[in-house]
Amino acid sequence: KSYHHKIFFGDYELTSLIGNITIKEGKYFSHTHITFSNTNFQVFGGHLFDAKITAAGEFVMIPGNKDIIREMNSDIGLSLWCLENNIE
Repeated sequence: KSYHHKIFFGDYELTSLIGNITIKEGKYFSHTHITFSNTNFQVFGGHLFDAKITAAGEFVMIPGNKDIIREMNSDIGLSLWCLENNIE
């Protein structure tokens, strides 16, 4: 029901970033998973909360045709996708 945050200092190479952008509490919300490596080829990963790109970042974004809303699920303790509202 909560995330563990860790701050990494130094230079790393982004090896993978995948996620989605939904709407939470009326605002855009990005949920991203990242893997990145250091100069010793050690790889780290998890949820990305904040980052600074110093050289280049190349991203592919595939837009959907509907907004996906997140709402708090009190049983689980997380804001989850509400797909039942998106059925035509």
